Amino acid sequence: MRIMVVTDQYESMVGGVPTVTRELARGLAKRGHEVALVVPSPGLRGRLAAAEQVSVTYRGSLRWPWYEGMRLGCLPASAARKLIASFAPDVAHIHSPVTLGVMARIGACQQRVPVVYTNHYLPANVRPSTAPRSRVLDALFYRHVVGFSNRCSYVTAPTATALGLLRERGLRVPSGVLSNGVDLGAYSPGPADGRIRHRYGLPAGRPLILSVGRLSAEKRMDVLLAAAARLGPGTQIAVAGTGPDEARLRAQAQRLGLDGKVRFLGFVPGSDLPGLYRLADVFAIASEAELQSLTTMEAMATGLPVVAVDAYALGELVRHGDNGFLARPGHAAEMPLRAGRHAGGALRGDRTAGRGRVLPDAGQRTRSHALQRSLGLSGRFLVVVTGGGEGSGGIYRRTVAILRQVDDVDVAVICGRNQRLRRRLTRLAERAGGRLTVHGFVDNMADWLRCADVVVGKAGPGTIAEATCCAAPLVLTSYLPGQEEGNVEFVVRAGAGSYAARPRELAAEIARLRGDPVALAAMRAASARVGGPAPLLTSCPRTVLWGMRPNSASRATPARPSGREGSVRCSASCR
Repeated sequence: MRIMVVTDQYESMVGGVPTVTRELARGLAKRGHEVALVVPSPGLRGRLAAAEQVSVTYRGSLRWPWYEGMRLGCLPASAARKLIASFAPDVAHIHSPVTLGVMARIGACQQRVPVVYTNHYLPANVRPSTAPRSRVLDALFYRHVVGFSNRCSYVTAPTATALGLLRERGLRVPSGVLSNGVDLGAYSPGPADGRIRHRYGLPAGRPLILSVGRLSAEKRMDVLLAAAARLGPGTQIAVAGTGPDEARLRAQAQRLGLDGKVRFLGFVPGSDLPGLYRLADVFAIASEAELQSLTTMEAMATGLPVVAVDAYALGELVRHGDNGFLARPGHAAEMPLRAGRHAGGALRGDRTAGRGRVLPDAGQRTRSHALQRSLGLSGRFLVVVTGGGEGSGGIYRRTVAILRQVDDVDVAVICGRNQRLRRRLTRLAERAGGRLTVHGFVDNMADWLRCADVVVGKAGPGTIAEATCCAAPLVLTSYLPGQEEGNVEFVVRAGAGSYAARPRELAAEIARLRGDPVALAAMRAASARVGGPAPLLTSCPRTVLWGMRPNSASRATPARPSGREGSVRCSASCR
């Protein structure tokens, strides 16, 4: 395809939108697409350039008077038409509804080119940094953004929160949640790099709390500094980033006597960021204006617990007590208590705090959240209920029990060919407040299993094999007597799942796993081992899967896990 990407925020401005648009263009080009970027130049003169198989058109620009670093690109209507005509894109992907975005949309529509718009903005991102919040200005902001969006072919947003803000204010065109990406090859858990520690002057042997981001007023770094003043003397805070608020923040740190406790690292190149995350014990973000937060996703992918404020989309990424902790916006007194607890626990090796509690599943949760959002889900704890090709009995009762007895979870039911069940569940979904989604046959079952927190299903060989190949924890609800009870025993003994025959028992087991992230992480790890390549009969010689258990075998209710592990071979594309 020929894809034109248009943004009003680009290098040398530091921030999420420049990073997203740059990496998106490069990623599309690497996949064989022809990509053209249209961006503002750093000054009045425009120019043409090429970078990593991407052609870049820099349009002359003026400084945005209310937000330092942002530019207003100049693109007259005639120039927009000429630009669209010369590149002849199959689609225009616009990332900002400001000057370049507005004119590019008009030019594309005049030439019948489909326009996709991705919204990255909140009112706080464009108003003067010193201006108080105004309902009138917020209403004008959304009137413009939603009006712009409704003139596009399709609208995306990186989180359910971000898309909900537009839909609540009148978004009518087709839309969906599409998460921004994180390079999981670069951002992953790993050993600390002494060279990075030395380069940025960070002392060894002290708990380190890291914050990464643009230093501007809406990011509320002042709250983190106020929190730092309440921490004990042994904890170090590192602030990576630059921005218009840097001088004020440095003055605040000096006024609070934080010279030895807070270190401003300045601009950190992308090549150093993964190593910097691996030095830290906790990632902290006090921003109240995030529609996703790339830095939080990077930290989580690296295995860091996160202390964040419960504002906008950060509550989708951070689950209180699971992969981090949430504080109320603007409450500095809550942040040092939680950040200090995590950092101190990590350094002492306390397995009930810090990395010991959250690290085993933190990177997986980031991957899972991103995949959930690509499937149009909210990012909450997800229970996937499977019914096989024909659907299995009891699914409706089990789904009702989960929805009634377990708060703050989403349920996705895969019904297969059972159309009657699908119709009943669809009616139930209409009353479930967005917590239930219903599907028939799906051609991306591996995606659903990968993003599930728990998979519920009968003890059939296909369900178990596919779920364990995707490292998904299992709660089995039924089995064929004489054929499949051995499958249940195998999964439970391996620690990869549990057994709950009745709907009430199932809901209680889901609630237990939802409230015990350590147990859930252990179950996921056991499921990954079961789905690995080790020979089954060597690991579990007394259990024969797939309904081939001898007739003399006991048919009693399967026991709870005893720690013995097994392994299943599977050719499903779940890894």
